[in-house]
Amino acid sequence: MNSQYRKFVVLASLVLANTAIITSTTQANATAHEKIDQLVERYSEYNVFQGAVLVAQGDSIIYSAGSGHANREWGMPNGPAVKYRLASLTKGFSAALILKLVDEGKLSLSDTLQHHMPEFQGEKADIITIDQLIRHTSGMQHTTGLPGWFTGAFRREISDEDYIAEIAKLPLLSEPGERYSYSNLDYFLLGKIAERLTGQSFEDALRERIFTPLGMKSTGVDTNSALVKNRADGYVWAAGGGFRNQGYNNMKVFGAGAALYSTTEDMFRWYRGLRTGKILSPESMALMFEKGNAVGWRVEEWQLPEDKSLHTTNYDGQIDGFSSFLTHFTESDVTVILLGNIGTGSAIKAQMTVELKQALEGEDMDKLPLSFHLTKALTDDRLEDGIEAYFATPAALSVEEDRLENLGNEIGWAQMPRHSLSVRLLAMKLFPQSIRANVRLAETQIRVGYSEAGVTAYRAALALAEEANDADTIAYLLAKIAELRD
Repeated sequence: MNSQYRKFVVLASLVLANTAIITSTTQANATAHEKIDQLVERYSEYNVFQGAVLVAQGDSIIYSAGSGHANREWGMPNGPAVKYRLASLTKGFSAALILKLVDEGKLSLSDTLQHHMPEFQGEKADIITIDQLIRHTSGMQHTTGLPGWFTGAFRREISDEDYIAEIAKLPLLSEPGERYSYSNLDYFLLGKIAERLTGQSFEDALRERIFTPLGMKSTGVDTNSALVKNRADGYVWAAGGGFRNQGYNNMKVFGAGAALYSTTEDMFRWYRGLRTGKILSPESMALMFEKGNAVGWRVEEWQLPEDKSLHTTNYDGQIDGFSSFLTHFTESDVTVILLGNIGTGSAIKAQMTVELKQALEGEDMDKLPLSFHLTKALTDDRLEDGIEAYFATPAALSVEEDRLENLGNEIGWAQMPRHSLSVRLLAMKLFPQSIRANVRLAETQIRVGYSEAGVTAYRAALALAEEANDADTIAYLLAKIAELRD
C-alpha cells in the first residue's frame, strides 16, 4: 500500500468515526429532547408549572421551550423569548455587583451600613457591615416585618427616602453577625449603596458591568410603568377554579432584592459567563461560591432516595404569580433554568429540576403523581371529586408524601385553606404514622378555626415523636400545645 493511499484510508476512517460520533450524539440529544418535552408538557397539562424551561449540558443548550400562556387573555404562548420576573433570583446579580465594586476598589465588605448611608438611623447601623448584609446575617427583618405590608401599605408609591426611613424603624431580630435570617431589606439597601458608589441607577450599574459584557439583551429592572416587550403576565390559582391575575406589586420596594426580569437564555448566558470568570476576580468568585457560605447562591448537596445525593449550585425566587429556579449540577455540568408565571413553589420546582436532569440522562417518566391529579382537579374546581376518583383507581397514580405536603402548602399560600385541609386529611389517610402529616394537618385545622381538632392532631404527632425518641420535635409540639391551651 503506497503512502498516499494509506493517508487516504486513515483520513476516510477518521471521517467515518467522527460522523458516527456526531450521529450518535445527535440521536441522543433528540431522544433527550423528546423525554424532556414530555415531562414539561405533563407539568403544564396538570397546571403544576407553566413558563419557559432551559436544559443545557456544558455550553450546549439541549432544550429551550415554553408551555402554557404568557398572556391568557390574548392566548400568547410562553417561550424562550418571554421575559419573566426573577423575584429573589435577582440576588445573585446584586451580590455580583457588590463584589464587582469591591474588585474595583469602591467598597470593602468590612464597611458599615452607616458609612455609606449616614442618614440611616436604624438599630446598630454603625455596626452592621456590607458582608453581613450580603450574607443575610445583619439581623434585619424581612419585608413582611414592615407594618402594613400585608394590608397593602407598600403597594402605593413611596420615595426611596421614606422607604428607607420605614426600614430604619424596624427592630433587629438578632445581633449583627449572630445568625442567618433571610431579608429582602438587606439587598434593597445594598442596591441603594451601589447606586451611590457608581453614580448610576441599579439597572445601569448592572448593564455596564454584567448585562452588556455577557450579551444579555433581554434582562432589566421591572417597573409597573415601563413598556417591556414580551413581558409575561403572572397568574395565581383562583378559588373558583382556573387562574386569576396576580395582585399589583410595587416593584420599586423590592429593588436589588427581587426586581429583575429576564429570559431563560439570558439567564444561561449569565450563569455560564459568571462561572467562567468573565465578571469577577478569582478572589470574589471563591467568596461567592464558597460551599455552605455562598453569597447570592446556595452551594449544597441535594439528598435523594437510596442515599444518593447531587452536588448543586442553585437559587430560586417567587413573587405573586411568578417563580424562578436556576440549578447547576456540578458533577454532570448540567444546568436547568425554570422561569414560570403561575407561581409554582420552591419544593415543586426542585423536584421538576431533578426530573429534567434525569430525562436528559434518558430516564422515563414515572406514573402520574397523585399531587398532579389533584392540582388539575383543584384548577377545574373539582378537588373533592378528584380525591374520590383517586380512591376508585389508586393503582393508577404514584403517591408520595412530600408531593402531597407541597401541594397542601401551595394551596394554603394561595389563600384557600379549606381546600388545603382536604389535601391534609387525605395525606393523613395515606400516611397515618407520619409525624409531619399530623403536624401539617394540625396547622391547617387551626388556620380554618378548628382549634380542638388541631390540638388532637398535635397530640397524635407528639405520641409518634415520643415513640421515635425525637427530642426536638417533642419539645416543639409540647410548646405548640401549651400555646393553644393558654
